[in-house]
Amino acid sequence: MDMKKTALATGMIVLCGTWQACAQNPIPAMQAKNDFGGELIENISDFVPTSDDYTLEVGCKAENTLNIAFAGITYSPHSDATVRFVQKDGKVYIFENKSLKKIEEPTLEYTVDGENIIRNPSFEDVSEELSEGRWIAAHWDTWTGGTPAWGSETGYTNVRENADYRSDGAKSIIMHSNARALMQNIDQGKLEADSYYLLTYDYWTSEGWGNGDITYSILLGGNALTNDIMQIDGHTTPSEGKAGGSFTAIFRTPQDIPSEVWLTLSRNESKVDWLDNFNMQKIIPLKKGLTGCTDAKYLAGEAYIPENAELGEGYYIDMTEDIACSDVFIAAPANHFALCSSGSLAISRLNCVLPLIPNGASKS
Repeated sequence: MDMKKTALATGMIVLCGTWQACAQNPIPAMQAKNDFGGELIENISDFVPTSDDYTLEVGCKAENTLNIAFAGITYSPHSDATVRFVQKDGKVYIFENKSLKKIEEPTLEYTVDGENIIRNPSFEDVSEELSEGRWIAAHWDTWTGGTPAWGSETGYTNVRENADYRSDGAKSIIMHSNARALMQNIDQGKLEADSYYLLTYDYWTSEGWGNGDITYSILLGGNALTNDIMQIDGHTTPSEGKAGGSFTAIFRTPQDIPSEVWLTLSRNESKVDWLDNFNMQKIIPLKKGLTGCTDAKYLAGEAYIPENAELGEGYYIDMTEDIACSDVFIAAPANHFALCSSGSLAISRLNCVLPLIPNGASKS
């Protein structure tokens, strides 16, 4: 089957149809930065990485074995080296002097220490019936950007009973097109300072054209819609209607927590999706620390591979989600393409407008 190959100044990319796998070992697209920011880890014996994306870079000697205790990740460098651990989508990619050497799946070890501090986590309790089968959730607030988003009409947010979009109990919440935020005021004293928390919830993309592919931000602040305590990336809704998933994040709270604490899930687009089954509990890591290194720099929430990284034989970067295409192209998933890069190549984004191709056809 024909494939369209385009040579770039920085390397080679391969454009191929979804009917043909680009590579045996694809890895997700990640930005390339040598100087990725981050902070020096002052107390490596207390180090616990997030369960979300992160970048960790350490200096080490060949005779030492690196160990991220909480994640159960070990690596023995082949020489005195700079080693970078990049966690993306639940896997850790290990680079030694810019060469990809190993891919690991973390095994997080912790115990749960406390109750769920989210009230009405599955929206079973309602405070008002807006119309038949549509309610306002107790203990939750919504926001359009100027007013509350509650309502029974199309475009407004409410609690419903729909078996296609729920995971716990009979009810869940639909975030309709005018909603920009879902918020809850956490009971005073429930979120403790300098502590680890596990946040989980379930999500779905609502059936209908144009929904999906939006990313939520999770804010903790002294007021609704603020992030003065912290902010982490939330889930991205699937592009297919009725598709869903479960979000999980482990985070550490700062040394100081205000008496008033708000949890906010924020988004910026007018699309429709569903949420259910929230849980936020304090946890105690069973293992901590980072051993075998001379120094370490860490950035939570972002995954950066080294510039001009060498992936090795058989590994490719799947760039499909980073193609910015025309609306007509996006609307026809059967005609989508997978874009992959291999070798020493850093690609941040490809902008394209491609013609619609009949199913099963190839374009050279």
